[in-house]
Amino acid sequence: MKLSHKLAAIAAAITMAGTFSLAMPAVTEAHAAAATPVNIISVGDAGQLAKYGKGKKSENYQMSFSGVLKTKVDAPVFNITDSITPTNQVAQKGGNFEISGIFNFKGMDFYRVGDNQFLPGKMVTLVKRGVAHVNYNKHYGIQIWTALHNPVLNKNGSAKKLKGQTNWNVYGAADIGGKLFYNLGGDQFISGDYVTFKK
Repeated sequence: MKLSHKLAAIAAAITMAGTFSLAMPAVTEAHAAAATPVNIISVGDAGQLAKYGKGKKSENYQMSFSGVLKTKVDAPVFNITDSITPTNQVAQKGGNFEISGIFNFKGMDFYRVGDNQFLPGKMVTLVKRGVAHVNYNKHYGIQIWTALHNPVLNKNGSAKKLKGQTNWNVYGAADIGGKLFYNLGGDQFISGDYVTFKK
């Protein structure tokens, strides 16, 4: 089964009642390229854009992502092509939206909720989709990765890992390097090869 079909199946499995979207596109091979580096020509008013968040570990990428977000406040909707441009649309506080991708520019996450419709990460929260059980020896662990497939490190510089036979909240599924990864929140992903996902 192709990864895009797996992501579509996961998206169907984790869709919850009451979730809605703005012309939600299907996960396809065309936008299943994982963590693709991006170059933006213009971001409009950089000072205005900065208030939507920054400081993630991975920067300047786009990726296919299946999940659900909830708006914390009335959030402006952006178009992203060769620039990041606010539209005249607003997603109301408390709304649930399906996510089909993440666009990151200089540490600022924007979640794709429709055809060229993005919400700023600082104004939303990801909804828990289920739990991942680590199918690994309890004396060892599995690596946590960033969106750009770099290892997440502890403060002391050692590799951050999840012990085998433990359970972790999952906030979405992503295509990273052509493989299925589960999001643990923020810029933290674990390989689907070593876990069992339960809704």
